[in-house]
Amino acid sequence: MFLSTFCLFFIILTFYRFHWAILLAIGLMPITRFPGMGEYIEPPKYLLLILIFLSWIIEKILSRAQNEWAFVKENPYNVIIILFSLLIFITSFSSMGSQLTLKAVITHFITFAYLYLFLDIFRSEYYVKRAIYIIILSAVFVSIIAILQYLVVQFEILPGLQRFILPPVQRQFISSGYGFETPFSLGGYRSIGTFYHFNMLSIYLSMIFPFVVSLLFYIKERSKRTALAIFAIMIIGGIFCSGSRGGFLNLLFACSVLFIFYRKRIPVKLVLIFLIGVILFVVVFYRNLILYFRFTEGVSFRDIIWENAFEMIKNNPFVGSGLGTFSTNYIHNFGFPSLIDFENVLNEITVVGSSESLIGFTAHNLFLNYAVEMGIFAAILMLCWYILYIKKAFKVLFKENTYNFSYMVFIGATASIIGNFAHSFFEASINFNDLAIGIIFILILSMGINSLSKFCQVGHEQK
Repeated sequence: MFLSTFCLFFIILTFYRFHWAILLAIGLMPITRFPGMGEYIEPPKYLLLILIFLSWIIEKILSRAQNEWAFVKENPYNVIIILFSLLIFITSFSSMGSQLTLKAVITHFITFAYLYLFLDIFRSEYYVKRAIYIIILSAVFVSIIAILQYLVVQFEILPGLQRFILPPVQRQFISSGYGFETPFSLGGYRSIGTFYHFNMLSIYLSMIFPFVVSLLFYIKERSKRTALAIFAIMIIGGIFCSGSRGGFLNLLFACSVLFIFYRKRIPVKLVLIFLIGVILFVVVFYRNLILYFRFTEGVSFRDIIWENAFEMIKNNPFVGSGLGTFSTNYIHNFGFPSLIDFENVLNEITVVGSSESLIGFTAHNLFLNYAVEMGIFAAILMLCWYILYIKKAFKVLFKENTYNFSYMVFIGATASIIGNFAHSFFEASINFNDLAIGIIFILILSMGINSLSKFCQVGHEQK
């Protein structure tokens, strides 16, 4: 009932306040399912996103202003999108899982389409500011849910919150006696936030974090900077509770980019204090860090998955098995990558009759995943997707700057994309394989492209 009422409200908002409907959709993207509920809300999200896109197209067609479609020609990804779309059509005909492929195809085309919509809408600084504030507040909300989940499950603090913040699958799993062991050990609890998998939580929060830091360098008011610092800590806390090592690798690269761009504004004393603090933290919590980063696991059986993925690529190097079919293809050929994975799935099926573990089963490498599902040319195109932006971004690395709003957005987007790129070598659902992650990724990319364009125009005019 609530979901139906909200969808009706959203449809009305789309026709009367189109831009606010877009901002609301962006804020709701990370909610793959409501906390405490098991039903996925993805189908309505697909329909509402399609509705917004069609409304935008109609508005553009009815408008007769000059250069109304200029942003389409200026999109640097036109060639890659066309080639990738052709590959999707070609590889889909040989797919081994038509239903899985259909969902993946729709997800990819929606995210591709929204790059054009976002490039148009977020040319306005007014909407860019509001979009950044919304994604930060959404990330904080998701982080709070993730932290509460960890406290409730791992330390049994506020157990009464279980029904409100844990999905039914996890509640049944816990009530049946299948508890969790030492925090972040092989059997330790890992928060999922509002997603269905803890790795998705870390990917999402890691993408938003650079904007919080970039805003700290831009905003002057002490109260706002204090709030942003608190938000940054909460988001890091959410990533920590996900137990994702890839999330911290993402942060490492993103923060390195932020340091490079803001190096002239960071006092040397602050850098020294930070380094000393990190060293002391490592020394004091050495054993805990070994436990947290699960060094005894190595790469968590990813080496086995990667080796078998290469074998699957050899069997079908040019068209793959079809989008969204990696898990089906892998298990069909090799079974489960480890006994632990098999036991986890078996335990979930025993308790609740189904398993969500397989939903997040991928190649744990973006490019290998695409090579298996769509062939090697798709992996090359996806690599070009990142290289194209990074190449443009680093052209302004050592140029003089004014630290204006466009530059702040550009730095945040660049740090986020480079962190995402580093993460992609250890995770596959990093951009277009998931609707929520894909829309946020495209939003960040579009803001980066537009802000980079504005920044370069300002620099050219100053010369």
